[in-house]
Order: sequence, then structure tokens, then C-alpha cells
Amino acid sequence: MLNFRTSVDKNLTRLGIRQAFDHTQFKANGRPDAIGYMDIIDFSTFEQRHGHLWTDEFVKNWIDQLCSVFANDRHECRGMVYQAWDDGVYVYLYGDGKRQNLESFFYSAIQKSEQILHQLLHEPNRLECHLRYALTFYTHSAKTGAYSKSVLSFKMYQEELYQMMLNVYRAAKRQSAPIHPLEHAELLQILEQGTIRIFEQPILHLHSGAPIGHECLVRGPSLSRLESPLKLLALAEKTGSMLHLDRMIRHLAIQNANVDEHMKVFINISPTIISDSSFRAGETLRELRYTRLRPDQIVFEITEHHAIAEYSSFLQLVSHYRSQGFQIAIDDVGAGHSGLVTLMQVKPDYVKIDMELIRGIHLDPLKQEIVKAIKQISDRFGGIVIAEGIETQEELACLHESSIEYGQGFLLGRPAPRRD
Repeated sequence: MLNFRTSVDKNLTRLGIRQAFDHTQFKANGRPDAIGYMDIIDFSTFEQRHGHLWTDEFVKNWIDQLCSVFANDRHECRGMVYQAWDDGVYVYLYGDGKRQNLESFFYSAIQKSEQILHQLLHEPNRLECHLRYALTFYTHSAKTGAYSKSVLSFKMYQEELYQMMLNVYRAAKRQSAPIHPLEHAELLQILEQGTIRIFEQPILHLHSGAPIGHECLVRGPSLSRLESPLKLLALAEKTGSMLHLDRMIRHLAIQNANVDEHMKVFINISPTIISDSSFRAGETLRELRYTRLRPDQIVFEITEHHAIAEYSSFLQLVSHYRSQGFQIAIDDVGAGHSGLVTLMQVKPDYVKIDMELIRGIHLDPLKQEIVKAIKQISDRFGGIVIAEGIETQEELACLHESSIEYGQGFLLGRPAPRRD
């Protein structure tokens, strides 16, 4: 374990990163494939509770064991641990060039790190503590084995290293709330083993009943704490693991998709993934190479709430995927206050009306007028409207009268496990 303490007030300084650079095995191993960061949530409270001397010894023992976890020679990946300050730890990760292997190795090591924390806190009356963490990869498409020894090359490397460390530090610090340790352990296991499940719900033409595609819905492992998609996705967002989970969902949704050449596969994504420093352009296109699907058969769904809350990231994501031939849907339209403005600015290929507007629509003239307005606006830019949450024949009949042509809901077909 190497130590390059910096000013706690400034957290990250170029001096500290220069020291980190000097201590790495740069000449022998080249630059790392990825950098991870972890620290203990609310560490100052933990230190006040247990005292400075005991806490220093506790952190020393924890980091010593971290070094053993990450230096596992039997694994195709390995990590070098650097203590930046107090409980703040960076890990330089080296591997076989496969991103998935590095991610699995890091998340597995995080799980072991949590277990080590709990083992060290076996004494009574000790305050529980939990980790927050993040992982970032080099954005360069190719990794060079070594840099030139010129001053310019050194400065370029130092700046790149600084930005990576800054990004991964900020990503970890966004995890402000403690995470339930059992749920945390389950999430890490899911990310390591890929044990999510994909359910499919059909989207039908309301007049003919013919399917135009299906929406892919994620579920955690059966009977687990994270079986609910809401809990699974919320925890992934909180821990900075959304991009890793998103990749897994896209992979499973695209592989073995049971659609013909005229049908669509709808996949939910979060705009925040494009802000992740590990986001890589072209990943989904590469997934399609192993299938018979075209880019225009993939429809990425973004909820109206996320589109408004993360508007800048949302626009980047729309531009990114449209430029590659993918299609865009805005989900839950009508649930927020700025949905119609967003529709007119973005002009999505598909407009999915929030189920709250559909529920009991035959009894509510105001809902009927809102749905008609959404339809009229969508028609102007060529957007196809899909009504979500159709559960009764009365709702279906009212949608026919409102000229809504497509829909999904329990009346038309419940979500069912993917049949691979």
C-alpha cells in the first residue's frame, strides 16, 4: 500500500496526484486500465465516536487487508491501493483489457472490503460504517504500453490522471446516504454475476391487436431484496453503478430479442449515464453486430421526469443515440409540468402517455382533453403515441375515440419473463 496524503481541505491537489504518479509502477506496467475510489460514509462522525487513535489503527488494518484483496495474483485483474487521506483510498486497476472483467473484479473486491469492515467492527458498541465508491475508465480507445519520457508527455499523463481521479472522487461523494448492508451486498453480487432478469410487455396496435414490439423491464433475482425494479434502480443510482447496470440490461435486452424485422425493442435508460466517465460511445452498436437487429429497431425510453431533471444530459443522450440510427421515446408523458414543452423541443419518435392519465380516462373529461392535446402535438412532428397502463375495456374504448392507435397494459398483455 502506498500513501500520498494531501490536504484534507483541498481534497485533491495536483501535488498529491504528482506524488501518486511518482509512486506508481508506471515504467514497468504502463498506465492503469481504470481507477477506483472508496471511502467510509460520514467518516468524521465515526472518528469522533471512536477516538482518533483507535480510528487510525482501524483504518490502517482495513487498508492493509484491502491491499491483499486487490493484489490477488490468481485473478486476471489486479489492483494497487493508494491511501490519499484518512479513509480515502484510490485503486489503480490493471487487467486483460476487458472492461467487464475489471468491473467484476472491482465490485467483488468492494464486497469483500465491506465484509472486512464489519469483521474489524466486531466489538460491542462500535458504530457501523459503510463504503461509498466509484469506478472510472480511460476514455481513450487504445491503451499505450508506455509514455515518452518527455516533459510534455509527462504533463499530459499527469493531467489525464488528475481528471480521472477528480471524476471518480466526485462520483463517489454523490453517495451521501448510508446504504443497507444486505442490499449493498446483493447489488454487488448482481453486478458481479449478472443475475438480473428481463421481462417483456407487448405493445400493440389497438385496432388490429398486432404487436409492434415490446418493452424490456428489468427485475432483480427472484425473492431477493432487490427483486423490485424500483429498489434495484434506485440503489444503482445511489451507488454510482447505474452505467454498469444499464450495460447489463441493454446486453440482455438485445441478445436473443424475439422480434421480427418490423418490430421494435423498447429499453429504458437514464440520462445520467452519459455523464459517467466510463460511458463509451458505440457500445450498443457493437452489441447489435451479434444479432439480426438494426439500430432503428432499438427504442431508448427516457422518463419525462429524468428528461426534465437532467435536461442537459438528456439532450446529449438523445443526440448521441440518434446520430447512430437509434430511436427515442419519452416515457410517462403528462406526469410532469414541462412535458409538452419537452415534446416540442425534442420531437421523440415515440410518446408514451403516463398511466395516471389513462387510468379511469373514460370517467374524466379533463384527462381526455390532455390525451388529445398530446396526440395533436405529437402528430405535428410525426411522433407515435402509445398509451400506457390500459387495464379495462372502458379505457380502451375511450382511447379509440381519442384516436390513440397504440398501447400497452395488463388488459393487452402482462409482463412475462424473457424466453431465451
